[in-house]
Amino acid sequence: MLTQGARKKSAKAIFDLKLIANGVGGARLGYIVPKRLTPAAVQRNHIKRQIREIFRQVRADLPAVDLVVRQITAVKLMRRTQILHELSTLFSSITNA
Repeated sequence: MLTQGARKKSAKAIFDLKLIANGVGGARLGYIVPKRLTPAAVQRNHIKRQIREIFRQVRADLPAVDLVVRQITAVKLMRRTQILHELSTLFSSITNA
């Protein structure tokens, strides 16, 4: 069972995930991609799309929790596939818990 306010970090500490159980019956997503870490709006929107896509793929396997994914490190030099791998690993750690 997930505890109130559980936290997880991705392997390379790019993303931080906060979990809080909800009474809605399904998983919900929130995300924070700060301008100070990713100044270009195009890049911020790209990261947000990747977060939403991974969430969409694993949503059925997730417990009833509210998730907040927060970017904590700049990702200028990472490829799209690396970011997707970080996010999928982070979300799979919840589904396997």
